[in-house]
Amino acid sequence: HLQLGHYEKAGRWLRRVLAQSPPEVDPHNGAAMLDNLAIVAKRLGRYDEARRMSTESLVQHRRLGDAPGEALCLNNLGAVLLILGDHDAAAAHFRDSVTLSDRHGLPATRTYALGNLAELALIRGELDAAAGHSRRAYETAAQTGARGIQAWARNVDARIALRRGALAEARTALRESLESAVAIGQRTLVTGGLIAFAELLAAQGEVEAARRVLDY
Repeated sequence: HLQLGHYEKAGRWLRRVLAQSPPEVDPHNGAAMLDNLAIVAKRLGRYDEARRMSTESLVQHRRLGDAPGEALCLNNLGAVLLILGDHDAAAAHFRDSVTLSDRHGLPATRTYALGNLAELALIRGELDAAAGHSRRAYETAAQTGARGIQAWARNVDARIALRRGALAEARTALRESLESAVAIGQRTLVTGGLIAFAELLAAQGEVEAARRVLDY
């Protein structure tokens, strides 16, 4: 449900899991479900709630000495901070997540954090850094079969190419990104691809077509 964009349903299932195995019975499950519920809150636009829950989840993971949970939570909390505009704090969380992932052999979490570092660098206009993070994220995702991260990385590549004026390169990267996003049915990736497509159309001078894509 989370991948398909059914966030209210995802939240209901996660709360059932939490109720059936509460923190006092299974503290690891409690910390993990709190982090997952923070993701749901973020997707629903409840960013302060997401930050609060993710911060509490991070505290719990650290108290338990749960390095994989801590690494994932650092990434997820960084993503909320990125949305809230606290870029320095977001960057620190993403870097800490990569460090923990490397130390404990967590390739999946490493791809998420690298992808987010690429996104942050792109927002800051640091195109070379964004390209480097995106390449590392894509390579790790290819090794683990994480198609969603591969699609995300190629979306970042397309937007980097757009900012450099390399429209043919942007089209190729965007096509690969959207084909993967559609194939796996991940709505947020499809939406991100459509926004990038509108940017590409606008860069080509097709402003009205870009507007129709954004309306869609």
